[in-house]
Order: sequence, then structure tokens, then C-alpha cells
Amino acid sequence: MPQSPGEDYQQPRKIYFGLQRRTWIILAIISIVILAAAIGGAVGATTRKSEMKTSTSSTSANRTANPPTATPTSNLMDKSPVHINSSLAALHWNDTSSIGHRRVYFQHKNGTIFESAWNSNTSGWTASPITDSSIDAAIGTPLTAENGYPHVNRSWDMVQSVFLTSSTGEIYERQTPYKEQVGLWGNDNFSGLFSISNASSFTAYWNQDFKNASQILVVLFQEIGANSLTIGKYTSDNETSYPWVSRRESISILDGSPMAMASVGEEYSLMLYMADSEGVMIQYQYQLDTDTLSRSRRTTYPLPRRTPFCVATQDNTPLFTQDTLPECAKTEPWTHLLLFGTPDRGDLRHVSWNCSSGFNDRTAMIKPLLKRNRTYLNLAAAHQDNRVYVVYDEGEGPVIEEWNVPQGGYNAGDAQGWSVLGTVAVNGTE
Repeated sequence: MPQSPGEDYQQPRKIYFGLQRRTWIILAIISIVILAAAIGGAVGATTRKSEMKTSTSSTSANRTANPPTATPTSNLMDKSPVHINSSLAALHWNDTSSIGHRRVYFQHKNGTIFESAWNSNTSGWTASPITDSSIDAAIGTPLTAENGYPHVNRSWDMVQSVFLTSSTGEIYERQTPYKEQVGLWGNDNFSGLFSISNASSFTAYWNQDFKNASQILVVLFQEIGANSLTIGKYTSDNETSYPWVSRRESISILDGSPMAMASVGEEYSLMLYMADSEGVMIQYQYQLDTDTLSRSRRTTYPLPRRTPFCVATQDNTPLFTQDTLPECAKTEPWTHLLLFGTPDRGDLRHVSWNCSSGFNDRTAMIKPLLKRNRTYLNLAAAHQDNRVYVVYDEGEGPVIEEWNVPQGGYNAGDAQGWSVLGTVAVNGTE
């Protein structure tokens, strides 16, 4: 038909299966886009799956090659007031009235250092804080403790000294009775003299010679920036108390090496246990009066940084007569019972040492006390005491357990062997 004036001309529209041609073109484009997206998604998913498999394999390999030094299992059900990274220290003494006293020191979740106290009159544990706002204790601070009579005079009250670090790395000596006030804790003379390495442990020993009214107190640690051993030392005689002095030993040890020492039964003679620079346990004879380290013995036992570690003592001389007693035991009669964590802290090992037999693995003796699914967090033993304290976590927070240590001359399996005595109060009285 001819175009009328003022009227637009329109081409007739073609229809296919009821739809216009333009509509079919749009649908085709949409279908192509959807198909491309589906193919891309499938390829991407396959790639991600392959990457995830590679990552998982790599992580698994890393875990096998580098197991964690500690894997606490605590969860939201944790109701324990003990900090998961708490160290542990212990003391024991009998007073002039023959009353037995035991003390265990640990760190509360709020950072405060607590003492759990026991005596043979009450036979119960009572926990209370020993630090206040004068010290901002470092979280996970190492702890060690020693006790002695002031001026080497038993007419005075027994003094307890606990060593810890502040959040800035300074070592503090917390002491009671403070300024002769029973029940009061204060910062004594060692406080603020040294700064400690972040990973350092502590060990200490207080020797008192009542005959000569002399004493030696030593604290061993790693100073900041040093992988060697530093000995802080306080001495006094029947006339003079001398200021603290220090000596840095020229031996290289592991950064964060565990440390423990115990007497061999002869005055002034100790054995010191640490980790060498390769993380293997090494023993030194340490002479308190001369400050000398000698007779190093390297073992085969791994001792990673901050591994739970303690040493208890045992006198086996009743098993011998004077004729059968080994010659070395006439000056070094005591056996050392070493407890330490495995590298993953999932178990404990027990090794004994004495001068005649050397090192022997005795882990089988403590196996009945060990439980599965525990993380062993720390250990402590007081000098010349038949107790060991074990901190572990089974998923509900740290628990402090008290173990009986075998008396000298016992036979495996008798009533004097290793046993669990119960738990130590960490909040109030138990």
C-alpha cells in the first residue's frame, strides 16, 4: 500500500513458534552466558578443590615435622582460675614445732600470683594471692621459690621468697614475712636488679650453714639478649650480709631452656640440669661455694624450650652397707628423679640419675599415673621433699595434682611407690 502523507512506514514482523525473531535472539544470548558461567564455575571449583588438597597436605606435613610445644585443650567450659600458661613452684619445710608445711605457687587468670598453703595440723590446702598492684606480673611468667631462716637463726620465722617477672621483663623477689610482719608479702632486695629473656626459666637454691651462721641463695636465669646462663647470688656470714652479685657463665644454652637443680647430698654440691643449644638435656655439677660448673654430661633426652621439668631427690643408701656402698656415693649419695614433658606435652617421662648408675629411663614406674587426652602444662618439686606437683588440662582448664615420690630403698610396686595424693586448691580452700 502507498505510504500516506505523515505516516511512518513499518516492516511487517516475522513470527517463529509464536515468538518474535528479536525475542529468540535475546534468549539465545542469555543461554550462551549461562552456559559459559556454568563451565567457568566447574573449572574454578575443580581448581579450588585441587588447591585445598595441596594446602591440606602441606599443613599435615608441617604438623608432622613441627609438632606444637603445647596444645592446651581448654574450651569454653574452662572454669579453672589457673592461667593456661601458668608456671609452677613448690616449697616444703618442717618448723621448730615439727609442723610440716607445703606451698605451691601458680598464676591466676587475672595475672596475679597465688599461693596454695598446706600444713600438717590442718591437712587442707588454702589458696590466696601474694602479689598486688606493685607488680604487673608477666602473663606466663616463670616461677621459682626458696625458703630459709633470716640471719640463719631458727628463732626467726621462716621466710619464703618467690621469684617472678613483670610485664616489662624485670625480675621481682616477692617475700613473706616482709619486714618481719607475718602474713605480709613485699618486694625484697633482688627486685628490679635484672631483666630476663622473654623465654627464660628460673631455678633457685638456698643453702644455710647453721654451724657457721652463713648462707648462700642463688637464682639462675637467662638475661635479656643472652642465650647463656646468669647466676645471681646473695651471701651472708655471721657478721655481714653482702649485696646481690651476678656472673654470666660462658656456656651456650637453648633460648628458653628449662632449668632445675638438686643437691647430691653433700653440702654446697648440686647437679644442674638444662638444655644445650641443640635442645638436649645436659647435666653440670654446680659447686655453690666456689660458683664453678664442671663435669658436664650430655644425655639423649630432648628438652625443648619451656618444657615442663622438675627434679626430686631420693636417698638409696639404706639399700647398702658401708662395704657395698659405691665409692662415689660416699660423697654423692642421693638419686635424682627427673620428670619432664614429651615435646608435644601429651605425656611425661621419668629418668633417674645417681653417681654410680648414671641415667636410666624409669618411665614405666609413672605410667599408672598418666592419663590419655591430657596436656601436661608444668611440673614442680620442692627440695628434699617426697612430693611432685603436676599441672595438666583435660579440656576443662588446668588442674594441679599432688603426687607422692617414692622414698629411698623402695621396690617397684610396693606402697612407697609413685601415687596420686589428690588435687591442690586453686580457689579458696579444699
